[in-house]
Amino acid sequence: MFLCGDVISTHGHEQCNSKAHCQVEDKNNGDAGHGASVSSAVAHTVNANSSTTTVASNLPTSAWGQAVRFRVTVSSSTTVPTGSAIVFVDGNSLGTCTLAAGICDVTTGSLSVGPHTVSATYTGNGNHLASDSATITQTVLQATTTTTITGSAADATQGSTVVYTVTVDSTTGTPTGTAQVYEGDLLKGSCTLAPVSATRASCGVPYADFGPGLYYLTGVFAGSTNFAPSMSTVDFAQNIWAPTTTEVTATTNPSAYFQNASFIVTVTSPLGFAAVFPCQMRLISVPV
Repeated sequence: MFLCGDVISTHGHEQCNSKAHCQVEDKNNGDAGHGASVSSAVAHTVNANSSTTTVASNLPTSAWGQAVRFRVTVSSSTTVPTGSAIVFVDGNSLGTCTLAAGICDVTTGSLSVGPHTVSATYTGNGNHLASDSATITQTVLQATTTTTITGSAADATQGSTVVYTVTVDSTTGTPTGTAQVYEGDLLKGSCTLAPVSATRASCGVPYADFGPGLYYLTGVFAGSTNFAPSMSTVDFAQNIWAPTTTEVTATTNPSAYFQNASFIVTVTSPLGFAAVFPCQMRLISVPV
């Protein structure tokens, strides 16, 4: 019989269930013709098993603010390893997780835009040695955006101020940065986005220098560190009317009761436009 600490095994079948330094001795109880004897102790070392660690991303290419899960898998040639693993991003610890059936996850949504180097380390336990994974690359892109533009008035008189509101929506996070309003290739103004909701921001550009005519305005988001640029796909149609002056004169003044009175309505514009509308009406009341 072999004796190894608390481990007892039958002769020729010694086993140790954990890493240990054992003193093993063989005891012979003897028989009718032989006396009992005990061998000298022999030192026997049981080493921890090696382990293999891998790490994988559920979204190797993600958008800024999007949650990414890094899964750590630890295996061994014998039993399933237990204990903890650490995930590193660009050499810095992102988080620690506890293995269950050799697997654990660390999730984050705070990675900056750009490429990142990710690795994992299994810290080991009494039966399994620590191990490091190979590195993988996690690419974080700018969050996509959608831009729209509206105006405070679709029809306005020349010289009046119209406010053009540019709204930027994002898939993740509230967009930040600057928006512009263009009429064709001409910049009409810019503004700094202000938060509206968790995924929306907007700002307004006032403008009053259009001449009479029909104009099409485009909203443009220039983009920022975490948000991709975009522009409105539907322009805002702005109709500008020339200002006019209207005068009414009477050609028969005064007139008699129930007599037709003649009037002339004259409409003029600073652009040189003029229109004259003669009209008649019968007055059937007398001022008191």
